[in-house]
Amino acid sequence: MPIYQPELELLMRGLNIEKKTLQEQTAEQ
Repeated sequence: MPIYQPELELLMRGLNIEKKTLQEQTAEQ
């Protein structure tokens, strides 16, 4: 049973945002 940590959620959100930004940059090129 995983313990949910707000810090982990924020980290995952940050990675998702970073990934989305990279995809957008790649699409522009």
